[in-house]
Amino acid sequence: NNQSIRLADLGRREDALDAITRAVTTYQTLARQGPDAFLPKLASSLNNQSNHLADLGRWEEALTAITRAVD
Repeated sequence: NNQSIRLADLGRREDALDAITRAVTTYQTLARQGPDAFLPKLASSLNNQSNHLADLGRWEEALTAITRAVD
């Protein structure tokens, strides 16, 4: 999650999206095992993923990610 933010700050938007997508996948797995501990981190990562997708003009995917974050 932090790595994706730093990459985005450097203008490396595709790399930032790749990094946050890996974080989302990791937190999805962890949240299944420990929802109380990891669902908030998953939601935060999905929010960041939505932001990165929006930065790339991928609006529908961004909407899907943010919707998942609030569900």
